[in-house]
Amino acid sequence: MRRVRVALATTVVTLAVMAPALPAAGAAAPAAPGVTAAAPGTIVQEGGPLTVPAGEEGPVTTRLTVTLPPGTTGPLREKRLAFEVENGRPGSRPGQLVTSTCAVNGGAFAPCPWHSPDPETVEGVWLGFDLPRAEVPAGSSTVTYDITVDTGSGTGWLGLLSSPVELRDQRGVVARGELSFRFVPGTPEAWRRSTPRDRDGVLWQYDATGRTNTPLKPRKRVGGGWNVYDLVV
Repeated sequence: MRRVRVALATTVVTLAVMAPALPAAGAAAPAAPGVTAAAPGTIVQEGGPLTVPAGEEGPVTTRLTVTLPPGTTGPLREKRLAFEVENGRPGSRPGQLVTSTCAVNGGAFAPCPWHSPDPETVEGVWLGFDLPRAEVPAGSSTVTYDITVDTGSGTGWLGLLSSPVELRDQRGVVARGELSFRFVPGTPEAWRRSTPRDRDGVLWQYDATGRTNTPLKPRKRVGGGWNVYDLVV
């Protein structure tokens, strides 16, 4: 009887050594050999930073092309971008002066708002801009955003604004890139322009520049005389 017990014990020990260790309850299963998470795709702004004339020119358009890693099905979540303004003006809220629309994958344009925080509660001056949610077309690895921007002559001082863009779906980050705008002084609105006449009755136009150091552009002659007229309404 004693010899039988010893033999059984030896067999149990041998099996315990040969059996693979089981993962603890709740532990994540190891990744399959050779399988790695896909690297995020790219976001490219066609033509680089969009030049936005601050004036009466009207809206201008830029496009973001998003190339997604294989297997991305979306949807891509909406994203609020934050732009820092290097030459910020205390108390200003420029987001209220800029308007935009966005079209996803060639669809209809819809408003995509800009935001400015209350300068009394948020330190510094910055802009927030909302990229909308985007569906990924079936069988495609590309998503496009067409963005229009329009602003009046009071925002030319913003200069170059740039923000990193990081888009996510339900799994995590799927694409990275950058979006940039360059605000420049444009043609002032009609109500900002002055059209006086000199002592000889010649009509001149003085356009505003939007700059405090040189508020007016060189005058342009727009008429040889008013004849019997002495007032423009």
